[in-house]
Amino acid sequence: MSVTAHDNTVAKSVYEYDSNSQTVNLSGLGLQVETDNAIAMTSSLLDNAEDFTVDARLKATAPSGTTEEIKYSSSSESQTVSFDDLGLEIDSNDAQQTATQLLNHSQEFTVDTRLKATIPDGTQQEIKYSSSSESQTVSFSDLGLDVDSYNAQTTATQLLNTSRDFTVNPTLAINSPNTAPVEESGYQFHDSPQTVGFSRLGLEVDTSNAPKTTTTLLGAPQDFFVPETRKLTMTGENGMEQSLEYRVGYDTTLNFDEFGIQLGIKSSPDPAIPSTDSYNPHNDSLDGTQIEIAPNRDLQVGADNDVNHQLKLGITSVTSSGLEIEDELVLDIDQARAAMTALDTAIDVVNEERSYLASAQSRLAFTMSNLSSNIQNIESSRSSIEDADFAAEAADLAKNQILAQSATAMLAQASSLPQNILSLLR
Repeated sequence: MSVTAHDNTVAKSVYEYDSNSQTVNLSGLGLQVETDNAIAMTSSLLDNAEDFTVDARLKATAPSGTTEEIKYSSSSESQTVSFDDLGLEIDSNDAQQTATQLLNHSQEFTVDTRLKATIPDGTQQEIKYSSSSESQTVSFSDLGLDVDSYNAQTTATQLLNTSRDFTVNPTLAINSPNTAPVEESGYQFHDSPQTVGFSRLGLEVDTSNAPKTTTTLLGAPQDFFVPETRKLTMTGENGMEQSLEYRVGYDTTLNFDEFGIQLGIKSSPDPAIPSTDSYNPHNDSLDGTQIEIAPNRDLQVGADNDVNHQLKLGITSVTSSGLEIEDELVLDIDQARAAMTALDTAIDVVNEERSYLASAQSRLAFTMSNLSSNIQNIESSRSSIEDADFAAEAADLAKNQILAQSATAMLAQASSLPQNILSLLR
């Protein structure tokens, strides 16, 4: 048998002329021709040379020395040659050209490895990554997982045919409706209590069992309401300050005891949805708000618990804002006329307030004088009681009682004489 290759290389080989199957070796071309009937093959090819395509073989040798040889179709179409023993696939868009390039010219190449991750529920994802010694991140988007490697080649070598179990420390993400962007924070995947901190949001999430929290939130985000805590600082005209914290959306009474002031903040029916008549944490602000306090006093000025012995004293604010004249302007005649009316009203209010204060001052002065007199009388009585001679006072008391009883008896006797005379005349 004589075979001529495309480069005109000729190889000849002698074979047995019988009807048995046999293999004809054409070592010069690295070719073997298999036949199940040499006589029939000879009759077909005798004086009728035929062209045929040789399905090439591709041999791959791994760094460990493992070798696998695969036969594939030598056509110009794209195809994939699979080396199952090596877990390797070679894609070729022209197998014939690949065979021509590799014929008697072996080449070394780097295989981009594949990393497969399987989570506890059985979901798998396989990702191909570059087998280089550089650091890189392999992203499993379907699993929401990123694997960081500082040496991908070492990672591939360690995991080759040796799968490993590992625990993924989850990440908790919180999206505030008023604060962007989303803040993420990683936490430990264990069943001990821990706190996950979100410094930018000023928020901490406490969990007693991180795996349970992860299972609950995995793939099912939940909305929750966090009461907003704010700090209110009150500053007096003398520079004194006092700060108190409160939760927005709840009934709150802030006791600024250093100023003797209590400030009440109304709640909402639902703290998560502030009502229109309450403080709205998302829209309202108390920053820079000036608060004027009217010093109302309820005074006890007598010994009895009734309105005649009580005095309610209230002072109306007579500042420009209290008199509602702070926005008055006199840039033109209309504004000036309006300002005149407002100023007249303000003057009347001030005069009324002065009259009220004068009457209250007069009543307080009288009350003070009366209380002073009462104090003196009480002290004098107390002194007399404390300094008295008990025996002498007791004797004087008995004497006075006897005299009073004698006088009473004499008066009764004297009043009975006219009655006796009248009875005789009848």
